[in-house]
Amino acid sequence: MADRASLRAQLRRLLADVSPGGYLWTDDLLNDFLARAMAALTVDLPAEKRVTVSLVPGQAEYPLPSDFLAGLAVVSNGEMMPPAPRGEYGWWWRDGKLIIQPPPRYARDVELQYVAERLLPNDDGSQVALSAAEELLVVTRAAAEAYLWWEDQSARRGATVPARSARLLEEYGRLLRGRRAALGRRLGGWM
Repeated sequence: MADRASLRAQLRRLLADVSPGGYLWTDDLLNDFLARAMAALTVDLPAEKRVTVSLVPGQAEYPLPSDFLAGLAVVSNGEMMPPAPRGEYGWWWRDGKLIIQPPPRYARDVELQYVAERLLPNDDGSQVALSAAEELLVVTRAAAEAYLWWEDQSARRGATVPARSARLLEEYGRLLRGRRAALGRRLGGWM
């Protein structure tokens, strides 16, 4: 796990912006590039999470986690409940709520498995739940965002600069394919 400050330090090293007396990129600008990279990773490789939901007799609706994007499964007593269209037996989600149909007859815990949004914290000390491979993806994509910005700013001034963003975007794609392949093997081909 990393925090925003360590991701920013990795990004500075990749951008060769390591002279503290005269950084080319401000912390705020790098934080913005890191946030964009996290948003891209959410689309390309959303986080998989699990949460326990305590079912209450007679209650059909339960609040979803704030980072919920889509449900993968609901597991009860080690068995997957079927996803269901509205009104049938099973589960689905709507309007920020998990819906269990029919409402349970007795109290029990179920596990909601879902894909989640990846967010960059607003402070430097909070942890970001990323594997080492995902950190590399974020930093590589953020560097591509930084160079895209630099290339755009230079073009507006009529200057010509080396196009480094394309190479980094290709590297991001290569790393992403590798991460998906590794996850696919681990998850039995799901990715």
